[in-house]
Amino acid sequence: MKKLFSLLIFVALFATVVLLVACQTDANNNNSVIDYPEDEVPHVHKFTEKTYQSTCDVEGYTEHTCKDCGYYYRDAIQPINPKNHTYYDAEKGKYMDAYVESEKIVAKDCSEKNVTIKTCSECGNVSRTESIPSCYFDLEKPDEIVLPTCTEKGKNVYYCHVPGCLRKNAETGELNKKEVDIPCAGHLWDEWIIDVPATCSLTHVSEGVKHRNCLNCDESQDNVTILPHTSSAVGKVVEPTCTTVGYTVYVCDDCGVEYKRDFREPIAHELELKYEIEGTFYYGCQCGYTLTTDKKLEE
Repeated sequence: MKKLFSLLIFVALFATVVLLVACQTDANNNNSVIDYPEDEVPHVHKFTEKTYQSTCDVEGYTEHTCKDCGYYYRDAIQPINPKNHTYYDAEKGKYMDAYVESEKIVAKDCSEKNVTIKTCSECGNVSRTESIPSCYFDLEKPDEIVLPTCTEKGKNVYYCHVPGCLRKNAETGELNKKEVDIPCAGHLWDEWIIDVPATCSLTHVSEGVKHRNCLNCDESQDNVTILPHTSSAVGKVVEPTCTTVGYTVYVCDDCGVEYKRDFREPIAHELELKYEIEGTFYYGCQCGYTLTTDKKLEE
């Protein structure tokens, strides 16, 4: 009986060991390869970024959103800015002016101011702006004309023609006016007046003096003239030599004096070898000019 009981215990222990080994083997096989269903594959976020500015009542931030699953988070938080009256228009995809015009006072003329009152639709802050309307100047009819002189510019002056305009500049307090320059005219010279007539003479130094006056001012110009000899006849040509210049001789029609013009440079010497002494060459020109050189000149 005891043997039978011991045998049953041995069989039970052996079966337990075999079962444990089989379970461990199956567990090891399951850990080495995990075959997930297609819809259970781990998701990788693909973020896009969008920045929203802080406004007068809303914090600003940068929002990162996964374009596949919609998960998002926010960072780069900007505090509320009481002076930044803007809001983000999601439909237009941009920031808009949060002010809404609530009142506008139009000036009757350019002596008053345009007033615009706007209220922020986000926080209720009120903004008031003022502007001065433009004056009207009739540029075809100047109100004042400052005539130019020969040396200084003139100008046309125009004042505002809007009824009721005080013609005052709000910043400077000066009359509201527009000025357009008129170029200076420059001198308008009269004919020359001969004070001393110029003549030609043997010494050819007789001078003449003349002047002219401006027709628009008291300015005048003086000028000194020298009357040159003139000849209507063909002149006598004197050719240049190796020692003298050439020129042409004319006879003045006014005073009969011979005078010279058209001067020309002297020509080169006509050198001729006279003799040679121990490698030194001596040349001479018929005018008496001599040249000594250690090189023989080409014929």
